[in-house]
Order: sequence, then structure tokens, then C-alpha cells
Amino acid sequence: ADGQYLCRTNIYMIFLIKRFGFEIRPVLSRLRMLTIAGVLLSPTFAYADTIAGDRAARAGDYAAALRIWRPLAEDGDPGAQYGLAWLLAEGRGVARDADAAAHWCRKAADQGFAKAQYNLGLMYSRGHGVEQSDERAAHWYRLAALQGDSDAQNNLGTAYAQGLGVAEDRVEAYLWFSLAEQQKNPVARANLGRLIARMSQDEIDEGRRRVGQSH
Repeated sequence: ADGQYLCRTNIYMIFLIKRFGFEIRPVLSRLRMLTIAGVLLSPTFAYADTIAGDRAARAGDYAAALRIWRPLAEDGDPGAQYGLAWLLAEGRGVARDADAAAHWCRKAADQGFAKAQYNLGLMYSRGHGVEQSDERAAHWYRLAALQGDSDAQNNLGTAYAQGLGVAEDRVEAYLWFSLAEQQKNPVARANLGRLIARMSQDEIDEGRRRVGQSH
């Protein structure tokens, strides 16, 4: 590979890694609480206590968040499962446990929780709490991307641009970078520019056609 793409990593584990000459750049230096908060404030959750756990975590009372989220997670609430995964991944109010974090993240992802799907893709990409697998990472990115998650769309585009877990396909990478860029994702915007510089005009035209068909 002869380009450099940025892969969004702003969830639990944020790190700087380089693979095959491509950079996966962190946005933050540690777990991003605002991502959790933004999701958990959604009115789609069934349990008001899930939001109470979010408020406790944002206030820094992680022990209270743990007390609230754990029973809800065990009862199947995906928001609480996602929050519990966050606590376990970061070691907030509980001992850090990557395997348990992946377990609860998968529980939420299996229920169609987009951010958990994206996060689980990152875990597979990094081998954090799960066996490293670019194929599984791309699978979970795709599920979140299809729900409109722009970071997952960017990372799926990166997978296609690099041939990580999927066959290298610049046109498909163009599609996913474009969809993320339309949501004002700055990393996707930079990646799209890098990709276009490597594409033929025929590939660009086909990419534009696919973007048009996606709406």
C-alpha cells in the first residue's frame, strides 16, 4: 500500500498504531466519555436508570455508575451493556478487564447498538479483549456503517482502501469515505482526498454513481 489513511479510534481504547504503512491516528488520548454520554441520552432506551448511570459516570462517580449499569446490563439493556463495557475497558470503578469489556460490548452490538458495533470492530482491529481479526473488524464496522455511524463508515472505507479484512476496492472505499464525509467527519474528508489522488477517472465516476445510489 502506498498511501496513508486515518482510522477513527475515538471510543474505549485510543492508541497510535501503524500497520502496513498506514496510520491509525487517535483523536483523544483516553476513553471518550462524551461518546458514551451522547448515546445514552437517546430517548430510545427503556430504562431511566440507564441515563442515571450515564449522569453518574459523567460526574466521575464511577462506582455509582457501575452499581446502576451492571444489573441493567445483566437484564439485557444495550445502553447499560455499552456503559459497563466502557467502565471495564477504562478501569473506572472496577478493575480494568479487556475480555469482560469485549463481552459486554458484544452483548450490546448483538442487539444492533451501532456504537457498540463500531467499538467491537475497533477491538477486533486491535486485538483488545478478542483475537485480532481484520475480517471481524470489517464485519462490525459494516453493521454500524449501515446504520449511519460516520466513524464506522470511515473505518470501513479504510479497510477497503487498505485491503484489511476485505478485498482492496478503491471504489467501495470512495463510497464509504464519501458517506462519512457528508456527515462532516473530518478524518473521512482527509482520507477521501488521499484516495482520490490514487484513483482513475473511471473509478471516481463509479464511486460517485454508488454514492448517488446510496441515497
